[in-house]
Amino acid sequence: MRASLREVLGWDCWGGDSGMKHANTVQLGVTPEEAMAHLLERAIQKYGPQDWGTWEFRAEPVPKANGADVVRFVWRDRGLVRAS
Repeated sequence: MRASLREVLGWDCWGGDSGMKHANTVQLGVTPEEAMAHLLERAIQKYGPQDWGTWEFRAEPVPKANGADVVRFVWRDRGLVRAS
């Protein structure tokens, strides 16, 4: 049985390129989009402006045991959007 988003406490967000650059944040009590915005802020703090289109982004539900799906994001038109 899949968990609803209401049962998810937060999001463990990851982003990185194919090389050595990566960022991670954990955000509780927010939507996946809000959590991903925090991740992007963190990545900008670490690395400055980048070509974010070369990065992969995902938000993993907290707790993972509830069975909610990982939400993937892509960079489009100067912003992160859910991947289809």
